[in-house]
Amino acid sequence: MAPKRLAAIICYGGAIVLAIALFAIGLSRAWALEREIFWLRTSGWLALSALLLALSATPIGRLISLVRPLGTLIAALRRALGVSAAALATLHGALALRTYLGDSLAHLWDLPWVRGGILAWAILLALWITSYPALVERLRVRSWKPLHRLAYVAALFALQHTLLSPLAPRAWVLGVFGVALVIGLGRFLPQRRSTASQSSSQAQI
Repeated sequence: MAPKRLAAIICYGGAIVLAIALFAIGLSRAWALEREIFWLRTSGWLALSALLLALSATPIGRLISLVRPLGTLIAALRRALGVSAAALATLHGALALRTYLGDSLAHLWDLPWVRGGILAWAILLALWITSYPALVERLRVRSWKPLHRLAYVAALFALQHTLLSPLAPRAWVLGVFGVALVIGLGRFLPQRRSTASQSSSQAQI
């Protein structure tokens, strides 16, 4: 199976199954407010998890590559996780506007934690749009890689959003971001060279 298709099945399929399962669990809650808070929290955690996993894909891939090269699959997973993060963040925002923030539309930008969430979502939306080669070519986006490094900025805004949010447990937020930061140090691991590159280097010598 092609790496892109496998990554799509794992990430998109997993996100859909989890979203449906959590929606069903939320329906079992007795009170409407309890259901809304459950859906908001779980959709937010799903979006955040997908984003941090996307940012951690390269360090994890380099660690795995010390044993077995999986460069193509890791790249495909990183992209699929990024798309999933953007889609889940859109779902999270829609739920917030439909429930918790429905009566505060005129003052959304005045709330620091909501402002951080909006900025994180806006960045992820831009990255989502530019994740498709056909759209990138049509939009004439030349600086694709620097643009997608904004995912780290989105993560910082997501951190602000979750830390200041009245619905998020701060200890869990700091723990999750701490783990992601430690994993991120894996970017400094040496990258295993492919067999083709090694053969080329030996031929040049």
